[in-house]
Amino acid sequence: MLDALRIAAAAGAALLGLGHLGLTAAIYDAPSLEALWFAGSGLAFFAVALGNLAEPGPSRAARIIRLAQNLTMVGFFTAARTLLPAPQVGVGLALFLVLSALSWRTTRTAHPA
Repeated sequence: MLDALRIAAAAGAALLGLGHLGLTAAIYDAPSLEALWFAGSGLAFFAVALGNLAEPGPSRAARIIRLAQNLTMVGFFTAARTLLPAPQVGVGLALFLVLSALSWRTTRTAHPA
């Protein structure tokens, strides 16, 4: 069940990232620094989500890196929430909180390799 939750949350985060990336051209009329940062944020959401779709594996280092990536996204969405209290920011925060909790659980319960 937790594996299904991890896959669902990661897929949701990946879709959020792809949506963010895809909306860049619709929101910004011309290339700009802001457009680049907007697209880069979507790419980061997508990349971290993909990392969560992979099986955790036996490597403790890889599990810790995944946890650090998820917590970084939680920090990003928390900061964004104060500046932009939009629903999609809350959804992203919730998805990465779930992924962080699952990563923490995996990091704490898996056998060291």
